[in-house]
Amino acid sequence: MELESHHYALTVDAVEDVVEALSDASPIRAAMEAGWERVSRGMVETEEGPLLLVDVAALVTGPNTERNAIAA
Repeated sequence: MELESHHYALTVDAVEDVVEALSDASPIRAAMEAGWERVSRGMVETEEGPLLLVDVAALVTGPNTERNAIAA
């Protein structure tokens, strides 16, 4: 993934329970803590139930990106 001219990759230890999304993304209808609120992009339905969609770029940039850029 390229973000602001920098390249990123994620390393994972294992992948389990890969399922197919059965719906388009829909709004999240639950209260979440600020960190999850910042990186979540919706919910999709699967055979296992609803799953959260996460924005990988938001994970990489981290919280308070604007504040951190000003402090640097």
